[in-house]
Amino acid sequence: MLKKGFFRKFTYPEFNFILGKRWSNVTVLIVILSFSMLAIGLGQGAIKYLDLKMNNPFVSFVNVKIPFGSDWNLDKLEKAHNKLHPNKSFSEYYGFQKPYPVYYGGANFTNLTTKKTEYAKVKKGTKSDPIYDFIKSNPENKDIVKNQCFEWNGWGCVVSLDYLKNDKTRLNYDNIENITYLRYRKSIDDKDTYINIPIQGFVKTFPYGIDMIVGEKLFHAMDNFDFWVDIAHPDSAVAINGYMQFYVIDNPKLEKYLKKQGFKETQDHEPVIDSKGKMYLLRGVSALEKKKITSNMPKLYNSYEVLDFDRGINNYSEEAQAEYFVFKFNKDNLTSIEEFNLFLKKTTVDKNGNRLGIDMNIIESKKNFDLFNKLAVLLSYVL
Repeated sequence: MLKKGFFRKFTYPEFNFILGKRWSNVTVLIVILSFSMLAIGLGQGAIKYLDLKMNNPFVSFVNVKIPFGSDWNLDKLEKAHNKLHPNKSFSEYYGFQKPYPVYYGGANFTNLTTKKTEYAKVKKGTKSDPIYDFIKSNPENKDIVKNQCFEWNGWGCVVSLDYLKNDKTRLNYDNIENITYLRYRKSIDDKDTYINIPIQGFVKTFPYGIDMIVGEKLFHAMDNFDFWVDIAHPDSAVAINGYMQFYVIDNPKLEKYLKKQGFKETQDHEPVIDSKGKMYLLRGVSALEKKKITSNMPKLYNSYEVLDFDRGINNYSEEAQAEYFVFKFNKDNLTSIEEFNLFLKKTTVDKNGNRLGIDMNIIESKKNFDLFNKLAVLLSYVL
């Protein structure tokens, strides 16, 4: 049994010695432990943040840049592979799904409320778009991608919320609830004209700096100056002898005025993501009648004047050269991307020294993150 003398002569002196003068040793120990816990916390936070950034859900989609003037296509690539590896198919050897060409363009869109115009990187819609399908199938996007009505060969668009957000580098919308059309800016006779393009879907973000996917007809019309003159110029025969139509979401005063002028509700229009609005159409409008209707019209809040794109002549020839081929690699075959890149570099050199190649930045960044992650976890255990 322990005696009081033991505590008085041994335990208390030793305890005071450990505490140090004026508890200095304990203070130092608390500081060290605090910094250690802070380092562990910051390390774990950094790991989670980088994991979010570097575990890119699109890391399995690989862009193969096509140099201008290159005659390489997917069939030619497959034939080149078969010469080297005749016993295994092109896609099976490297572990990717069916590749497809990608066509990019650009356009300016304007927020008329803030008078802000921003350039958008535009991708042409295709019947089967693996990237768009991948975004729609992701459970994290279920609330954003609901009510999609995108027509890949039509006149609408699917736009990224990143492009619309309230930011000085973006289109600067503070509320997208009643945004049903985007105003496409086109210069006609040195005057800015704004054409309302139906929004048929939203996504949180697109990869590779894409701001929106547009229907095939719209994509080809963007470079067809005569098309926009036909449907949007004040002196166009289409504009004068055709029609007027407005999409109205929540503007009772305007609806009442349009009905009084003879406008009728119609369902015959390009689909839009908003289902609350109504389209009003008046056919056979002369130039004089159009001017009179417009001059007395109530304010167009929550409303859009809409053109009939199918009235214009949108002739276009065969596809221009694609900018990229996109290969979607299987998750367990990502390590074969480097080997595939070497195949492209060795096989696809043309007479000018150009060759197909992959942007390896995402892959290399992911490798660096994996190394950092292991070091950070090791540090946490050491501490």
